[in-house]
Amino acid sequence: MKISEVMTPDPIVIEVPNRRSLLLRLMAKNRKTGLPAVKKGTMEFVGMVTREDILANPDINQVALLTNKNCSKVSPDEKIESAIKIITTTGKRHLPVVKGRKVVGIITPTNLLNVIISKGVKTPVSKLKTRPCVPAWRETPISVVAEIMRITGINALVVLDNAGKITGIVTDRDILNLTMIERFTEESLSGSGEDNDPWSWEGIRDLQTSHRSESRVNLPPIPVDQIMTRNPVSVFERATASLAAELMLKYDYSQLPIRDNDDRLCGMCYDIDLIRCLL
Repeated sequence: MKISEVMTPDPIVIEVPNRRSLLLRLMAKNRKTGLPAVKKGTMEFVGMVTREDILANPDINQVALLTNKNCSKVSPDEKIESAIKIITTTGKRHLPVVKGRKVVGIITPTNLLNVIISKGVKTPVSKLKTRPCVPAWRETPISVVAEIMRITGINALVVLDNAGKITGIVTDRDILNLTMIERFTEESLSGSGEDNDPWSWEGIRDLQTSHRSESRVNLPPIPVDQIMTRNPVSVFERATASLAAELMLKYDYSQLPIRDNDDRLCGMCYDIDLIRCLL
């Protein structure tokens, strides 16, 4: 199967030169965490820019300087295995599809979940998990949860109740969104923000500082169960890859907690792990 058969065609792009404020608005409006960058007035590929690039460079205002020009890319005529190998090896979720010099599409793990479903892959999810599963107690302060994410590099924690049962899931997006909303509220009341858009750079700057350990004390002193997604969809360890893919697409999840026969947490399956079954 060729990449052209599964990619998202005519992707949303950011033109360069441009300012990060427009980039952030495009990301927020279209619920994207990464966009291909192209030369202004054309679709000529320049590179990829992601939320991680923005957060890692809080003082850079020009999109061209935030863009990773040495990122991986694929041709629409290549086989999907090429894309899968790049995504699973690098851990990068956005892979631009380029024909000649022009961006014609983008491929992410989500695009490949449909392939798993169409093939009816029977591989158990327990055999596909590669990343550690990190749980948190429901009363854990979100500042501590943020520290756990920083230390482990895991961006989604399963939340357990007093009996050790799965009661929720929390992601870095939940914490970052909370930080952003609080900053935006403060700026709106004081009138000190750049504009009335919560995705202004002042708001995003706070997302970046929320990654610094010294800033985590500024998170509200509330337990994680107040911001987590309650009763998350999960799968049994013997569930098939195709079933897990269906659930991820249906509920727009990038990960699913895995339960054993005693209904206890035994792991986490990520979409990047799941697509390995296609190799």
